[in-house]
Amino acid sequence: MSRFLNVLRSWLVMVSIIAMGNTLQSFRDHTFLHEKLYTGKPDLVNGLQARTFGIWTLLSSVIRCLCAIDIHNKTLYHITLWTFLLALGHFLSELFVFGTAAPTIGVLAPLMVATLSSHLPEAAVDFSAWNESRLALSKGYGKLAGISLPSERASAEADGGVSQDSVHMKASEVTLTHTEVPGQRYV
Repeated sequence: MSRFLNVLRSWLVMVSIIAMGNTLQSFRDHTFLHEKLYTGKPDLVNGLQARTFGIWTLLSSVIRCLCAIDIHNKTLYHITLWTFLLALGHFLSELFVFGTAAPTIGVLAPLMVATLSSHLPEAAVDFSAWNESRLALSKGYGKLAGISLPSERASAEADGGVSQDSVHMKASEVTLTHTEVPGQRYV
């Protein structure tokens, strides 16, 4: 496993533990929410809203922790990304649309965590896809995906040409070429 994925796993566990703490605070004392988060209109915060916030935070925490355990599960990975995007949308809307939150540390900290956390999984997906294709090429699995290395391209051209889309790698550049076969229809 790459170092980047290990860092991401550690980040997810840390954020998950912090979210569990916020859940406990929401259930223990609902004044936590109007003192720290919803300071713009604290009269709208009640026990029911605090417990709902606590359950939502607990669910997000469990999803993030499970993703840290099974980080290669793509469905769980994307659901985890959505937990951060939903949290970001929630706090931004409470801050700028509804006015129930003020720009205090209690709101800015979750906004920063949600923003950073929504970009880390995206970067890891891009890195993972790049790394898998690089490993597949180096191990010779490129033929399964219609990708050929320069040495394979030279032997194919010697045998009469390439009749499929292929990627030719030369040093650090990648080009996509297509050779048409007479009589074959392309859609």
